Amino acid sequence: GGVSNDVSVDGAEVIRETIKVASQEGHPQRAMACGDVGSAYACGAHGLEKDVVKAETFLKQGMELGDGASARNLGLLFLDLQRVQEAAPALKKAADLGDDEANSILQQIAGEAEKKKEEMIKKLRKMADMGDQRAVEMIREFEQQQ
Repeated sequence: GGVSNDVSVDGAEVIRETIKVASQEGHPQRAMACGDVGSAYACGAHGLEKDVVKAETFLKQGMELGDGASARNLGLLFLDLQRVQEAAPALKKAADLGDDEANSILQQIAGEAEKKKEEMIKKLRKMADMGDQRAVEMIREFEQQQ
């Protein structure tokens, strides 16, 4: 949601107002405004040019100010950019802030990772059965980590 309640204002005007709020220390709606601006930059909405660097900056700010949606959208942005290592902590933070959607995204990621791990072990076992010594060693190493 935007910060302005005036329905007659166009999207570009709303985003300009929202950017102002996002940069005002101590504004009660600053966290949400940062999230809105960051999300707009992430997908190039409301007349803003798509800019993932600005999106990341605003979404991080929103997250640090306690906005769960900012944290979730930051996590999704990281996933989009194939930065999975950074996505998980942002999504975890969103879930901790009460964002249910972030929680289900985290569970989905964990499920996919588990499935990939099982597929990898299956392939390694096949290779080991065919006499591949490296596969045998990798399975042994993996089992020691468990």
